[in-house]
Amino acid sequence: MESASTFDCVLPGANIVRPDIEGDTPQRFFRQTAFDAFSGRLDSSHETLIDTVRAVVGGPHTPVRAPRCPVEECPQDLAPGIGAYTCCCERNEALFETDAFRFAERFSEVSSNGEAHGEVRHVLEIVSLVNMLRFFAADTTRLSARQKWQCSQ
Repeated sequence: MESASTFDCVLPGANIVRPDIEGDTPQRFFRQTAFDAFSGRLDSSHETLIDTVRAVVGGPHTPVRAPRCPVEECPQDLAPGIGAYTCCCERNEALFETDAFRFAERFSEVSSNGEAHGEVRHVLEIVSLVNMLRFFAADTTRLSARQKWQCSQ
């Protein structure tokens, strides 16, 4: 906590696509960027945010009732997976572990996406806090120093 830094992430909105990816859609770009944000680390020596989610839920996030696949016009339910993987339908589109959070359901390709962006931000904040707590719990040098301080009191 002695040195502060920011965790930068810019989520794309409506009508934003990647020019270097043919057939890209704003929703695909949004889903990829959300996954990339959860693949980040608050400290280079500690686990990623998605690793923290896995630790809390005991593996890849698997909802009780599987949501629909976030790929446009895919008839399948979302199959859980780790990291980036492909849909089991004939289109073999990219899926991301963070699709289980269902952020894409709030994404609109024609209007403001404040709700979708806010939901990603909200979950990132909570997972970041848990990640930080896990960092301090795993850091035995800081823990032993704290115990020594308590004992001297």
